[in-house]
Amino acid sequence: MAKAVHTIPITQIILDEEIYPRSGVYPKRVSMFAENIRDGFKIDPIEVQIHPEYGDKYRILDGAHRWHAYKEIGATEIPVHVITLDGVDPLLYAAKKTIGPLNLAACGGMFFDRMNKINKIFLYSLYPEHPVYPV
Repeated sequence: MAKAVHTIPITQIILDEEIYPRSGVYPKRVSMFAENIRDGFKIDPIEVQIHPEYGDKYRILDGAHRWHAYKEIGATEIPVHVITLDGVDPLLYAAKKTIGPLNLAACGGMFFDRMNKINKIFLYSLYPEHPVYPV
């Protein structure tokens, strides 16, 4: 089933550093997305959830580079998928979207240093077949 795409004002979207598990935004990546958007290429919508503390705002779960690219080109609205997490920790959801199961080994310790809120055992429950998690 396809996710519905919504268009919302870019000013309603917040990058919440508490749940966004990247160590930073890479300007080259942002510029690449911005150039592609200007050239008319289809870019995947970012994933957001309604902010639990500010009901009129959304927080990014996946797509910070795309969000920055839209800001860079002066967009006033942005395509999004509004995600309902149904009890899933937003930090864990964002982490899974950020690195995916195949990239965990490459990130290893850097990922766990940045994600000190996440318990390795819980991540092991998400990816039990992955060798990064000693049990």
